[in-house]
Amino acid sequence: MAKRTKRKANPTRSKSTRNSTSRPAKKKDNTDVIIGLLLLLLAVYLVISLSSFNPEGTFAEPLNWGGGLGVIVAGKLYEWLGVVAYLIPGLLILWGINRILRRPMKKLVLNTLLLVGFGFFLQVTLGFFEAPLYPVRNNAGVITESFSLGGSTGAATFRYFSNLMGKVGLAVVLIFLLLVSLVGFFGLNLTKVLSSIAENILKPEPREPEQKISPIVAPTFQDSHLAELL
Repeated sequence: MAKRTKRKANPTRSKSTRNSTSRPAKKKDNTDVIIGLLLLLLAVYLVISLSSFNPEGTFAEPLNWGGGLGVIVAGKLYEWLGVVAYLIPGLLILWGINRILRRPMKKLVLNTLLLVGFGFFLQVTLGFFEAPLYPVRNNAGVITESFSLGGSTGAATFRYFSNLMGKVGLAVVLIFLLLVSLVGFFGLNLTKVLSSIAENILKPEPREPEQKISPIVAPTFQDSHLAELL
């Protein structure tokens, strides 16, 4: 009778199978996704509160889709920042999408700094006008309270820097901030734009071709009708 050969069990294989079955699978950490969703919801709430703001609303009678809390938050943001307050929901949307997609933070921080610089430029520029954003009038039609387009910080910053470096120096700083924001955030090729402007300025105007005056030939009797009459 033929002898049956017994195969020896592989100890390494049995250990690996045991370890694989004994170790539970790691769950994905969804903390970033939850934080991103919260930031997006907060951004939507701020946009609703800012867009439906009524300066005559109170906490008891908000007259705002965001409720009493929306009246308080929107009023403070308009008072401090003016229309630049809409950049805050924009930043929250950027951070929320970044956390949901789990993108690297380096580019996000750079875009945040560029948006803050653009907001500073816009706030100080609007602070020059000091135009009322939401004027509140009494029964006699007199404005008793109003929010500036650039907010209180924009008007105060404009007055401080204009006294410090003059309006010309402040204009240079604001133009620099605008160019940095356009180049960094929107990807504007400043070299190409400046070169095209220089070419259009220095390009010579095309000269119109000179028209050659043909000599006047006196009519002969053969070519004129007088020949036929004669």
